[in-house]
Amino acid sequence: MKIEEKLAISCRILSREGHEDLDLGHMSARKVDQDNAMYINCRGVCLSEMRAEDFDIANFNYQVLSSDRSLRIESALHVEIYKARPDIHCVIHTHPLYATAFAASGNLLKPVNNIAALFVKPLPYFDLTSHMIATPELGAALAEKLGDENVVLLKNHGVVVAAETIEKATIIACFLERACKSYFIAKSFGDINVTEKDKKEAEEKAKQIEKSYTRMWETLARLCNQK
Repeated sequence: MKIEEKLAISCRILSREGHEDLDLGHMSARKVDQDNAMYINCRGVCLSEMRAEDFDIANFNYQVLSSDRSLRIESALHVEIYKARPDIHCVIHTHPLYATAFAASGNLLKPVNNIAALFVKPLPYFDLTSHMIATPELGAALAEKLGDENVVLLKNHGVVVAAETIEKATIIACFLERACKSYFIAKSFGDINVTEKDKKEAEEKAKQIEKSYTRMWETLARLCNQK
């Protein structure tokens, strides 16, 4: 499967999992056969509509190489993360309802179910601005805040997920939204008490999830194809 095709499927998965926000949100993948280049979706297409032809090749000098379409305004967050993290091969930025609301709260996400085990450690929190990450300087600041993690929350804005594979980034993004939704529901019933035993078990659960990113991605891809 071509990278553009896998990215398009991932965008449709993200839409199904609550990441659609009009035609906003973007996803990229490092172009491994070309130095300092990436695939990134074009403007004006919803995640649910995404097809392989909606992805362009752009270099890290912010130039589109594969078409005459203009580059996304927030391409800086992708470029600067790739520069800072050679291990990263996929970056996602979206505005999912529950995760965005959670990012505005400044709270710590608690492992209230199995998939939330991925987020038992406090998530990096970017509050330098709530505006678009539209400059290399802001992109570099965001990459610094991400550090060695896979997720960074953007205050009053959304989320950024970065990972070594398209499958892993997609599943982490999907599970983050599910975890935030579950946390919101659990919180409505009262205070949530997380013990040291809960945290240890969450770490064990996370290791199991990390072995299954490809299988989980394939499952969600099949569900997207169902009528």
